[in-house]
Amino acid sequence: MPVSDNILVFAWGGFWHIAGLTVAVVLAWFLSWLGLRGSVSSVRRITILSLRAICLVSIAFLLLGPSLEQRKLTPLKSRIAFIVDGTQSMKVDDAGQSRLARVAEFLDSQKTEFSKLQVDYELEAYTFDSRLTPCDPAQLTKSADGDRTDITTALSTLASRGSGSYKTAGNDLAAVVLIS
Repeated sequence: MPVSDNILVFAWGGFWHIAGLTVAVVLAWFLSWLGLRGSVSSVRRITILSLRAICLVSIAFLLLGPSLEQRKLTPLKSRIAFIVDGTQSMKVDDAGQSRLARVAEFLDSQKTEFSKLQVDYELEAYTFDSRLTPCDPAQLTKSADGDRTDITTALSTLASRGSGSYKTAGNDLAAVVLIS
């Protein structure tokens, strides 16, 4: 859902332009003050100088070329990465069921929670062994053929957003769920 945002932008800028304009305004006001020094009463002089100061500041503001820029921003969802160990150790039988089957059972039981998370987050699925591999969430527990569990490489690749299919422009990584 896009969000509207308004910002005041000046077409004429830069330090030296603004400094020169400030000096010109102060000099014009000073010369105006010199011209009114003795000719009118002090109340009238203060009123005239105040009005001239307001006019000079208004002219200086207009010379800066202000414009109102309207932007439509689309907030990006933060990412949650689900990383499942894809090594042969996940095939080990543990109390009558492989670790991979337990992970599949757990992930299947959490489908409603994942649906709730997708409202606010972009869910990503990866398997890892000696490297991190993006996959379809349905394929997270389909195979476990890797030789080496290298959690450090998987997490550092994910944190740096790597290259190619890992790269997600502008989306921050909110959480990592690592199952091994």
